[in-house]
Order: sequence, then structure tokens, then C-alpha cells
Amino acid sequence: MLDLWAANEALLAEAGVDPARIENPRLCTACHPELFYSYRRGDRGRLATLAALP
Repeated sequence: MLDLWAANEALLAEAGVDPARIENPRLCTACHPELFYSYRRGDRGRLATLAALP
């Protein structure tokens, strides 16, 4: 299984970020709805996405 949290931590370390300065609480937005609001989980029926290329 792909561990995106570990993958991102590895990318930061490879980019020169001191691992002691990387803080990752590993909180899942789907598993903690009381902490993170989700438009997709809600019943409002609206969702917006904005993307830009340089």
C-alpha cells in the first residue's frame, strides 16, 4: 500500500528539510469529520475546483 504521508516526508527530507522540523500528525480528513469540514461529505451538493498552470 502507498503511504503518502511517508512519501511526502521523504520528499521533504530529500529537498533538504531537516527531518526534526517535519511535523506530520497523520490525521485523516475522512476519519475525523469533527476536525475537518468536507464539502464532498456534506449534503449541500456543491463543489468547486480551481486549477492554474504557469
